[in-house]
Order: sequence, then structure tokens, then C-alpha cells
Amino acid sequence: MRKIAFVIMIVGMFLMFVLLNSSYEEIIDIRDLDNLITNKRVEISGKVVEEKNSYGENFILVLDNGFELICECSRIYRGKEIRVLGKVESYKDKKRIRVLKIFLDEL
Repeated sequence: MRKIAFVIMIVGMFLMFVLLNSSYEEIIDIRDLDNLITNKRVEISGKVVEEKNSYGENFILVLDNGFELICECSRIYRGKEIRVLGKVESYKDKKRIRVLKIFLDEL
């Protein structure tokens, strides 16, 4: 009986892991951001056209398609094509993307 319960627990944890890590929604247009709920996981790609130091080690990366990304990063991304996994946050009635992971699209 304990072995069966253990196997069911392991399978359940594996399924939760798969579901949590595969639920990113790709958004292309900035108007789609307003329709998303807070904490929704998203995937965005574009070229970084501006970097602003927000506070401390937080930077705001502005993409060529208008998205503003909040990033705790130490690397400079200006002028580079990136793909971002992040989640939607709301700040002063404006939605932004909090970066969870950045991938460089280098050729």
C-alpha cells in the first residue's frame, strides 16, 4: 500500500512540474498585454532599444515592439535580439513584464 501511494505521489509531482513549466503564452502585440491577468506567464521577443536604471540592480528594458521589461540583470542588452520568459505585473495601472529568464537570439 505504501509503495502505491509513493508511486502516485511521484507521478503527481512530475505532472505538476510539467504543467507549471510549460504554460507560457506568447504575446506579439503590446495591446495583448492589457487583456492578460496579473501573474500570467508570457514569452516575448524583440530587440532592446533602451535600458533604464530603475532602482538598485533593477533595469527597465524597452523593446522595439513597445514592451517594457523589468529585469534584475547585470548584463547590457541594448541593441541585442532577446527572447524573454516572464510574468505580467501591474504597477500604477500599467502592465509590465517581470523577467524570469532571458535568452539571446544570436546568429
